[in-house]
Amino acid sequence: MHGNNGIQISSISLSNCNCAYYFRKVQVASIRNEHARNGLGILLRILRGDRNTIAEVSESWQEYVASMAFFSRPFTLSTCKDVQQLYEDAMDHGFNIDNTLSSEVASSALFIGDLPRVLSSPAKRVSHT
Repeated sequence: MHGNNGIQISSISLSNCNCAYYFRKVQVASIRNEHARNGLGILLRILRGDRNTIAEVSESWQEYVASMAFFSRPFTLSTCKDVQQLYEDAMDHGFNIDNTLSSEVASSALFIGDLPRVLSSPAKRVSHT
């Protein structure tokens, strides 16, 4: 079966416990436009939770951690240690903390569970004049 733009789509039906699930398999290779094909490939890898792809497209460690939590481990983050592991993964992928920004220092301390450092980080005060 062919969908719009020449994308090949096939449907499979699985029955389990009186529930039917339908999956569509899109063959990315059949997309003629190289830019669209590459973009869709990246998007699909992100949606699958591919940590290397997420690391490549993330602009900050916070974006990496949030993306990994949402796309890779949405139902397995139940403890502080689980979140801390995502932070450590971000550091292993080469993301760095900008120590000149108090918000970065405080949020990194929060991710590793260093509450005294979170509280001692100087906060910038906003003047409402």
